[in-house]
Amino acid sequence: MRLTKFFLLAVICFLVTALAGCAWFRGETVQPGGKQKNTVSDKIPQLGGDDSDGIVIDLGSGTETLPSRPTKDWKPIKENKVTIYFAFDQSSIGTAQIPQLEAVAEYLKKHQHMGLIIQGYCDERGSHEYNIGLGERRALAVRDFLVSLGVPDNHLQTISYGSERPAVSGHTEFAYSKNRRAVLIPAEM
Repeated sequence: MRLTKFFLLAVICFLVTALAGCAWFRGETVQPGGKQKNTVSDKIPQLGGDDSDGIVIDLGSGTETLPSRPTKDWKPIKENKVTIYFAFDQSSIGTAQIPQLEAVAEYLKKHQHMGLIIQGYCDERGSHEYNIGLGERRALAVRDFLVSLGVPDNHLQTISYGSERPAVSGHTEFAYSKNRRAVLIPAEM
């Protein structure tokens, strides 16, 4: 049993490392001559908001599993990402985050050629398995909320990184609060 967990962890680490090196995964489009460009000039609206109001909406996420990576032919546009923050050990969307998600939904409905890659993250507290699951629940909660606003499900992809890619290093409550998030990255489909 222990050997199986070690092997699974080694495979996951290898896949994450391999994906980090792929140009399509980083959202790069290479033109002839080696120049990079992103082809969408419209930006997803950025709104403020935090998770401190204490009121949450829980849509439930079921027991679905996540794909291991985004679909190959999608072209992520990382400089246009939106971040949604979560309360400690929660995957429910705070009411302060709702206007931002509504703006994202409107953007996606107006730009039918665009999709969204939703990455779920959490802070370092908790086991690796728990954090991957919590990141998955957060990504699925955002996806479910956007679907409830009329975004087609096939325009959304989810993936969990757990605590593997912290936004802020450190062992403070500030760092933890910035790592409890879902990152929404628009992508050309």
